[in-house]
Amino acid sequence: MLELFLQSSKSGSKTKERVYSFVTEHQPVKAANLVPVLKSLYGIGGARGEFGNGLHGYDHDSKGMRLEWSNADGSHETAFTWNKVAATILQLIREGRYDERFPPFPPAETEWTLFDYAAQIEHEASESTAQDIDSDFVSNHQDSINSVPDDIPASSLPIEAVNFRFNPESSPYPSGPKGKFRRNVDAIRLLKQLETENRLATPDEQQVLAGYVG
Repeated sequence: MLELFLQSSKSGSKTKERVYSFVTEHQPVKAANLVPVLKSLYGIGGARGEFGNGLHGYDHDSKGMRLEWSNADGSHETAFTWNKVAATILQLIREGRYDERFPPFPPAETEWTLFDYAAQIEHEASESTAQDIDSDFVSNHQDSINSVPDDIPASSLPIEAVNFRFNPESSPYPSGPKGKFRRNVDAIRLLKQLETENRLATPDEQQVLAGYVG
């Protein structure tokens, strides 16, 4: 019933606007931070009548809010502390259910996939290296593709396909959000490199790729 009351017009259109503004302007906001604001906005008051959803009375003072309502089980009267009211409002705002005029806040973070990371890294790499491309190398690359100079790194030579074997003594799986992010980025960068070089991963590189955890 508390959620229904807070969502209804009885909670006050202007009051809801001020509450939402406070939350968005002082993020992160905890319930304790919002309590003084609610006390000031609601003050002391109340009303009796038929307000829909079984609600037929409410009042609020310095201690909190009290609702009177009825359902199939009979009449009820429930008191809520301001801390409970504040926590409920914050949840409604996060879920976008506080008022249809207001979007959820804070906005939900977009979950990135491997392809999203790869696209971003590819874009950043293309911007940083666009002016460094050697046109002579590009034009002569086909002529030299069948020859392997002595100074070509071993990593550029053809690699025999080998199945990845998990080594429990050197686990690729990170711990903590920072480690997870770093391993994901390393794996994506390596994946793009392998695609560009059109080759298979070495055993060491397989260990890096196995560190991607999404």
